[in-house]
Amino acid sequence: MKEKFSITGMTCSACALGIEKAVKKLDGVEKAEVSLMGEWLIVEYSEETLSKKDIFSAVLSLGYGIQEYDERAFKKEEPQPKKLKKRFFISLALLIPLMYFSMGGMISLPQPSEKISSIIQAVLSAVIIGVNFKFYTSGTRALFKGVPNMDTLVSLGSFASYVYSLIGTIFLFLGESMGHLFYESAAMILTLVTLGKWLEERSKKRTGEEIEKLIKLIPNAVLVERDGQEQVIPFAEIQVGDTVIVKNGDYVPVDGVVMEGSAFIDRAAITGESMPVEVSLGGLVTGADIVKSGYLKIRAEKVGEDTALSQIVKMVKEAGASKAPLQKTADKIAGIFVPAVTLLAILTCIIWFVTTEEIKTAINYAISVLVISCPCS
Repeated sequence: MKEKFSITGMTCSACALGIEKAVKKLDGVEKAEVSLMGEWLIVEYSEETLSKKDIFSAVLSLGYGIQEYDERAFKKEEPQPKKLKKRFFISLALLIPLMYFSMGGMISLPQPSEKISSIIQAVLSAVIIGVNFKFYTSGTRALFKGVPNMDTLVSLGSFASYVYSLIGTIFLFLGESMGHLFYESAAMILTLVTLGKWLEERSKKRTGEEIEKLIKLIPNAVLVERDGQEQVIPFAEIQVGDTVIVKNGDYVPVDGVVMEGSAFIDRAAITGESMPVEVSLGGLVTGADIVKSGYLKIRAEKVGEDTALSQIVKMVKEAGASKAPLQKTADKIAGIFVPAVTLLAILTCIIWFVTTEEIKTAINYAISVLVISCPCS
């Protein structure tokens, strides 16, 4: 059996690949494919050994949302961009004073004592971590499920920076300095990645809005002539061969041939033509044409999903959801990227410690590897 589901909460290719791996591990699954842009999951499985509930459980356990996929229904926009925007500006408001206390001394700005400054930095960065704690929950959950994602890498880099700095603060109060603290790094990475995700969600939302504009060109109710009587029916009930009546100012709901009347129609939505064109008996019209002046009776030849407008909407959705060969390669790389970077950071720490015998330098470079390896930012 082959089914398609909507997936929410994905942020990167590693997320999509993690869901694929988790679903493929289920007994009875023959094939599983996830689209990050399309936000869907296609599963081929045996109903004898696996149920839909098992698939839902596997996805939900990773912290993502899953629901039935409806091809006709336009996906309602979630308030995710607003949440990310709020998180970013709160983080930015706290990050600015944090940067002042951590780096203001480098340009001779007035600073409190080193101990007081470290406490202020610890508190500000802790609040930023709290605001963006979703990175930690998502990243940790994915790690324990064996499918680490970019949130895992982000949370690792931030956590390592904060813990190192916290230990440094404790040593500072014990009378021993560990040099520069990295509270600003722990906060900066979370703020930058939140900004990147907010901009990405805005982009997705705008794309969705453009598709919605096309869909809104389809009228809810249509005037047709059946058995010599005019009647208003829902758009979904139009059948091939129906006589559709379109008056001045109406959208043409079907692709068809003009049987009676003449009119000037605006085809800008489909062809981009700036000026209305005249159609009369025998002329062809397409869905989303607008009758600017005149009156038409049209014999419906293509209705519903077969109209040119519906095909355009479908192609736009498929173009955003399909995977190019290069993207499939990138997905495979993303699957091993997080554990590879984590291993590289550990090796960096060990090599620098063995070479220099300075734990501060070794941890500094290990944290740098984790922080700069987060492409989400």
